[in-house]
Amino acid sequence: MIKFNEIMSAFKNGWNYNMFFLGKIEFGNLRLKKPKEFQAFVQKFEGKQMWLEIKKMSTKRTDRQNAYYWLCLEIVASDIGHDPEELHDTFKAKFLVDRSGKFPVVISTTKLSTLEFGEYIDKIGAFVADFGITLPNSEDYYAREFSKNYLS
Repeated sequence: MIKFNEIMSAFKNGWNYNMFFLGKIEFGNLRLKKPKEFQAFVQKFEGKQMWLEIKKMSTKRTDRQNAYYWLCLEIVASDIGHDPEELHDTFKAKFLVDRSGKFPVVISTTKLSTLEFGEYIDKIGAFVADFGITLPNSEDYYAREFSKNYLS
């Protein structure tokens, strides 16, 4: 079985696996959510021929995003002594409130797109960081899942 640190080491030495970067097409241009991280990533392949694939994001959050979200909730819960379900409700009430109607309504995470769900998780990460809680990087989490599911 290949371990995560071996994958990251192999990757740094030129081994390739899929990497995902979020972005949006605006006026015919690609606007990346994390352009500096993308630039650092592509610099590793300077002079090499690459395949770039652009896909339309799914309209609903992915199962992998949801698994990563619940892992984050478990980390926060274990640090502060609350149940992940309680935190799920708390964070929805803090970050997912639609105030456009007569009364504010808490939005279900099941209704979020992949981009919206990613932004929601980012907000939670920034919020808990103020309390000294560090969540795992989503790219690292996805790489671990990749290694667990495909390389074991």
